[in-house]
Amino acid sequence: MKVSYNWLAEWVKLDISPQELADKLTMSGLEIEEVESISRAGVNDTILDVAVTANRGDCLGMLGMAREVGLLTNSKVQLPRISLTETGPDITELFKVKIEDAAACPRYTARLLRNVKIGPSPKWLVDKLNALGLRSINNVVDVTNYVLLEWGQPLHAFDLDLLAENRIIVRRATQNESFTTLDGLSRKLDTDMLLIADSEKAVALAGVMGGENTEVTDTTQNILLECAYFNPGSIRRTSRQLGLSTDSSYRFERGVDISALPQAIDRAAQLIQQLAGAEIARGLIDEYPNPIPAAKVQLRFERVNRVLGTKLSSSQIINIINRLEFTVLKQQAQALQLEIPGYRSDITREIDVIEEIARIYGYHNITQTTPKGCIGNNPINRLHELENRASDILIGCGFWEAINFSFTNEKVYYKINMASKGLKLKNPLNQEQQLLRTSLTPSLLENLSTNIKYQQPDVCIFELSSVYESAGLDKSRTDSVQERQLIAGAMTGKRQNSFWGEHQLEIGFYDLKGVVETLLAGFGIAGVRFSPHRISFLQPGVQVQVAGEYLGFLGQLDKDIGAELDLGQAVFLFELDFMSLVKHIPAKKVFEPLCRYPAIVRDMALVISDDVSARQVEDVIWESCQPCLREIRLFDVYRGEPLDEGYKSLGFSLTYQSNERTLTEEEVNLSCEQVVAELRQKIGATLRR
Repeated sequence: MKVSYNWLAEWVKLDISPQELADKLTMSGLEIEEVESISRAGVNDTILDVAVTANRGDCLGMLGMAREVGLLTNSKVQLPRISLTETGPDITELFKVKIEDAAACPRYTARLLRNVKIGPSPKWLVDKLNALGLRSINNVVDVTNYVLLEWGQPLHAFDLDLLAENRIIVRRATQNESFTTLDGLSRKLDTDMLLIADSEKAVALAGVMGGENTEVTDTTQNILLECAYFNPGSIRRTSRQLGLSTDSSYRFERGVDISALPQAIDRAAQLIQQLAGAEIARGLIDEYPNPIPAAKVQLRFERVNRVLGTKLSSSQIINIINRLEFTVLKQQAQALQLEIPGYRSDITREIDVIEEIARIYGYHNITQTTPKGCIGNNPINRLHELENRASDILIGCGFWEAINFSFTNEKVYYKINMASKGLKLKNPLNQEQQLLRTSLTPSLLENLSTNIKYQQPDVCIFELSSVYESAGLDKSRTDSVQERQLIAGAMTGKRQNSFWGEHQLEIGFYDLKGVVETLLAGFGIAGVRFSPHRISFLQPGVQVQVAGEYLGFLGQLDKDIGAELDLGQAVFLFELDFMSLVKHIPAKKVFEPLCRYPAIVRDMALVISDDVSARQVEDVIWESCQPCLREIRLFDVYRGEPLDEGYKSLGFSLTYQSNERTLTEEEVNLSCEQVVAELRQKIGATLRR
């Protein structure tokens, strides 16, 4: 936005140089990219090139910039007086306007001007347009451009005699409708684009560019003057789809002041009357079907100072509010109820008002303070801490962290026969990312496949991330999708890098199980159970439970599925529900000193049916023994001679220890006898001789 220093000086008292003004504007958030002095024929001025941010559409006109300068210099803005003479019948008897899409065009105003004398503009108008980079066309078009620069409000002048049936219809384009704009190009439109039309044809691409068929020319005598508000999103889509950006579209995209349309159109009508001798019909067409109320915001004095780290008094805050021209609807001891003027459409919340106060008070006047905050028991901080701890544990086990997209390939789900196929996206980024994943496993398998293809066969990776599942039958509804946090890992290849002096062992199931045990133990989670579980893509599958709750699974990937994924080696996987895991973390860790008394270890080999698991044996031992039993460890599994077919031998090591005294041999022997008796009675186990 180019700003004329001389033009500003007509509206607001300037006791500072252009460079000082540029510094003030920059410090307030409106960066000045260039300060240029111009001297031509006629004319000595300084032009400030302002980088207006997208939220400050009010500063895309000289009036808005004058308000900003007056605010920063604490000077009153003197607006030009608007006065016009109306003659003849009322405009509503001569012309009609109909809005078919009030969402895209909430308000449309129009004035009718007759017996206009088209001609060149006076020197003062030409000079002002030239100074800000616009060329003069004729007195009518120049006035619409002048008011665009002055008010930041685009206007358009139609040749009234070229409008069929003296009516305007604001409507959507039909699919593939053709329209020739003022630049002479025929454009194909779609139903997302808004048009200004008469009863027969389109006459303007709303908010972007007028049409060639109603252009004001030297022969024009009567004019319909348009001043409207168009939805910023609608204009933005049209402009980008057509690759057509204009001064009008640039302003409509950033939002104009819907409340100021009558003043802006009257200002333009006044100037056309002065410069072209126009006769202005009585009245104003103002179609505004659903008036938009002014934004109302509560401002708390304490909140201002807490956010800014200041000690502003209520009177200081109110003074700034008055300078901002915000209306105080209600003043209380600790707060204000404010109404925001229409030209500040960027102000909708209390924090927006606080930012304005900081801007006007001056960022340089705010002293540096140390931020204060509570770290303690914030649940977000705690979850983040637990996520970091889980990552640290797995990295300590030799894993690398993988970071994958939440989108994944549908083919992988089918290859691994996973029951939940993922949630299909309506608009995927590409064909390889069609699904919102319901599991981390497919992504990790793709990671392994890629590594192996690049000749990196020894890989241990994990991922801690979100998955998404349908919470209801209607998968088209976004509120039926639930997010869950999972942690998963994949292992393949050798345990460590090759070394000439050692035999390299392949990673196996118990390496995987040990990693999961280490992870859970690292969180202090006790009572973990591993038991066989049917999982379509694992052989075998094992489920992980804590206190009877299903936590997840682990196991070896089925070899046939591995071959489908180009994984020509054994792959081991685990996946746990991280939020369920978190629930079982003890609230408090209690230090337990090392036991001062010696432990007694007893080994026993049990012969038992093949269909009885080691876990079942351990459960019976724990239920039947004394409290002094500290540990049960399976150290041997044997099948074969001299055992009968269908039987196996399980070797267990039982560790006894007391924190209070040294246990006797008799006590331990008696406990072992009780254990053997319970095993024989409950699951048919016998001691192996």
